[in-house]
Amino acid sequence: MSFFSRFALFNTIASNAENVFSSFSNTIQEMAEPSELEQLSSNARAKLQGRNLPKYVILHNSKFKASWDWFVLALVIYTAIEIPYTAAFGQLDKTKRISPLGQLKNGRYLAISNVVVDCLFIVDILINFRSTYTRKGTDELVVDPRMIACNYLKTWFVIDLLAAIPFEFFVSQGTEGTASLAGLLKSARLLRLVRVSRKLDRYSEYGLAVVVLLTCLFTLVAHWLACIWHFIGISQITLPHGWITVLSKQMNSSYDPSYSSLPDLTTRYISSLYFTLTSLTSIGFGNVSPNTNSEKIFAVVMMLVGALMYAAIFGNMTAIIQRLYTRTARYHRDMKVIKEFIRFHNIPENLQGTLTEYFTHEWSAQKDQQLNQVLQRFPESLQADICVQIHREVFSRCPVFENMSDSCLRALSVKFDIMNYLPSYFIIKEGDLAKYIYFFALGTVDVIKDGGSVSILGQGDSVGGDYMSIKTKGNLKADATLMARTFTEVHYVAWSDVFSVAEAFPEIEEAMCQYLYTLDIGRCNQKGGGLVGQGPWSALALGAPIGISLVNIADFKSTQSNSKEIQVEADVNKNSNRKSPRPANPTTCMNGSIGETPPQTLSDKHLAWTLNACQRIETLEKRLVNVESKIQDILDILIENRAENGRKKELRHKTTYL
Repeated sequence: MSFFSRFALFNTIASNAENVFSSFSNTIQEMAEPSELEQLSSNARAKLQGRNLPKYVILHNSKFKASWDWFVLALVIYTAIEIPYTAAFGQLDKTKRISPLGQLKNGRYLAISNVVVDCLFIVDILINFRSTYTRKGTDELVVDPRMIACNYLKTWFVIDLLAAIPFEFFVSQGTEGTASLAGLLKSARLLRLVRVSRKLDRYSEYGLAVVVLLTCLFTLVAHWLACIWHFIGISQITLPHGWITVLSKQMNSSYDPSYSSLPDLTTRYISSLYFTLTSLTSIGFGNVSPNTNSEKIFAVVMMLVGALMYAAIFGNMTAIIQRLYTRTARYHRDMKVIKEFIRFHNIPENLQGTLTEYFTHEWSAQKDQQLNQVLQRFPESLQADICVQIHREVFSRCPVFENMSDSCLRALSVKFDIMNYLPSYFIIKEGDLAKYIYFFALGTVDVIKDGGSVSILGQGDSVGGDYMSIKTKGNLKADATLMARTFTEVHYVAWSDVFSVAEAFPEIEEAMCQYLYTLDIGRCNQKGGGLVGQGPWSALALGAPIGISLVNIADFKSTQSNSKEIQVEADVNKNSNRKSPRPANPTTCMNGSIGETPPQTLSDKHLAWTLNACQRIETLEKRLVNVESKIQDILDILIENRAENGRKKELRHKTTYL
């Protein structure tokens, strides 16, 4: 085994181990540490909650207050259902003639639940007296208990107090009139629904939430109208043509004004709800119909309410459906523009399919999300934070960004862009200007030279050029073609943007030059002391594991190595990092460069990097000897164990035969 082969083997083993531990540590760190945006929001919450709040003062946006508000919402919905039902259908219930205290003593579940709800509403008043609020216009947090109490007294205190007073304990239940009066006073609790509607405004942007809320509102209104419809029927029970009287006759029940033979409670409620729903939806089957003047007037009012609610619900449904199909409409509109463009400019058929196919793929991949248009809505500082998160995979995989400061990465990230490529699509063709640095985040890419594939790049690889050469000479021509083999996602940045950012952050130039020169040691071919088929690819790399200079790609056929050897050497380079440079004589490598005029002078900094690299190579060689000896010992043990197992197997066969 030659020195370079052993070096490549050991370097691959070491790099794989380091990559495994590095990826594991990065995963743990990502799980343990929040992103920058999450840290910003958590810091803001910490500053808000970390203030010196007075004793027993509750933060209005705390988790406890949010949970309590949802609990109170459930209580309000319960009262919105229970109060109209009790007022309308409880008149014929003999238990209504019993006082509330008597009902509690008898263990009436409805009476017990009402008392519990009243107590919880009183607790809610106390909590609101100690909950902070923000001033309108300034969003200033108010924590002073006196100011909180004054603000609450001016706003919702009266409504909450009316909702919490148990009026049934203060009104005599001896007659039907007083019972109805108690129910009417309790209906003041329904005013809490106004507060609920204000809190639900935040969900109005979600189409499905709006549909659910409108459906619940429609059902609740139908319940209320059913209670009123039943109340009208009971009030006119003595009339022979009232709807309850007609319903009793239809059910073969004798007419009795004393309520003794009326349909049961369930039948009356279902019939009332059935009539209100048929009227609200403008169906009206007629089997339950208004007969008296009072019933007809109420039916007219109910039809008007139903028409308004019907229009509101289905109008919102239409808007929601249109919103869902907005993207599809934009897709067809843009596709129509592309087809008109093709027809107007007489684009050839082979390019027509390419244009439409790429547009369809780009639309399905990005869902018409225009990143630049979205970012323009936010301040520049937040734009940088978002861009760092979008391109974090590139920054974490490429060693050239390791030593760059956070400010430098933020300034550089806003210059990046993303492009998706379909299989067999060209990223750049040989002879085109190499104006960008490409970082491959997904997929595989073929590097084509003279009509043949010389290497394959994948996730984590990058393609660029010589930083100093492009800075001094301008954009150079690409020396090879890059073609996507699979669906490929490419993050790219223009050289001009890199140079503009480097003016404010000189560390970019230093990091790129140092990293490029470290890999430049293996630039030569086998005769010059580098790895076979390896040198030209790592010579001007801009990222790890593999970095390619499009303006300096040599013909791999001249290395006298087949494609299999090239792929093996490329895999070795793919698993290496910039801390493991290639063994070579620096002077020979710089003079033996392929495809580009080498630098004539060698700076002290570059010479120091070269000497350091040679020392590391010697250390790796010593470690490689130890690894080979350990591997040989392991092989000897395996051979010995195999022989021992063979002898045992032969002995078992003999024993079985005997």
